Order: sequence, then C-alpha cells, then structure tokens
Amino acid sequence: MNKVFFFDIDGTLLPNGYDRQLDSTIHAIEQLNKKGYKVFIATGKNLKDAMWVGKILGINNFVTTNGQTISMNDEIIFEKLINKEDVQMWTNLAKKNDCLIGYQNNHERYILESDKLGELQRFFDLVKIAHPRVEKNVDFDFDVNQMIIVGEYEDLEYNRDIFKIVNWT
Repeated sequence: MNKVFFFDIDGTLLPNGYDRQLDSTIHAIEQLNKKGYKVFIATGKNLKDAMWVGKILGINNFVTTNGQTISMNDEIIFEKLINKEDVQMWTNLAKKNDCLIGYQNNHERYILESDKLGELQRFFDLVKIAHPRVEKNVDFDFDVNQMIIVGEYEDLEYNRDIFKIVNWT
C-alpha cells in the first residue's frame, strides 16, 4: 500500500509570516521522498504560486486552486474550469452589488478594478502572494478555475442549488 501525504503551504510548509521554508521542513520532506512516499502540496493557491515552494522542497505533485487542478510530475492530470457563462453571470452580479471580483487560473490572477482593492491587497500581502493583475474590463477570453468576491454577499440573488459561496478568512 502506497502512502500519500498532502501538505498545505500557509502555516504548514511555510510558517505564517515567513517567505522561506524552515530547514526542519526541508529535511522532513526529503525523508518522505527517500522512503518513496507520494508527497503533494494541497493549497488554494494556483499552480504557479505553489510551484516555487515545491521546487525548494523537491515536491512535484500538486492539488491547487482548492482542488480545481491536480498536477503530478509537471503534468496536469485534472483540471476543472468554470464555464464562461457562469464567470460572466458572477461578474455582473458582483458589479451590480458593488463587490470586488477576481479570477484565477493555473498561472495568473486578475482582479476587476474597484475602489475596494486595498482590502484584497492586504490579504495577498498576508499570505505572501504577488498582487493580482488589475484589469479595467474582462474579456473572458481566459480560463478560470476559481473566483473570489469581496463584499457583502448575504443578499446576493443566485441559484443556491448550483452554486455555493464559501466565506473565506
């Protein structure tokens, strides 16, 4: 029976407030790899933002964007995208309700320009992720694995049988 280990980045592989791994973490991952175990990074970050941690630790298996992408040995073996009609629907809903909205795929993050950017930028500073690209308009010509809405969402009208909003932080 093969054993598999999954590790989050923030507060696990990367101590909160640090931008590098501890030597003890590097040693522990080396030991798991030597024993032939499969080691994964499992995170809400996208693949690009997780890979630098994996490279330092010798981990090339990832479950990223909260399970929307699975990559093993530098090959994407599973990817779930949000269809473009739903991305458009959520964008319109966010704009209508004065919410900030952002989009993420395996390699990029975008935020639709808003006066609420400061709130989200403080969060990205906290979790040590480069700020997403700010766009005035979105043409929906890119893949989206995950979206973020910042604002009051309790009163948003959407199909609750199909979609679920998860309160984050």
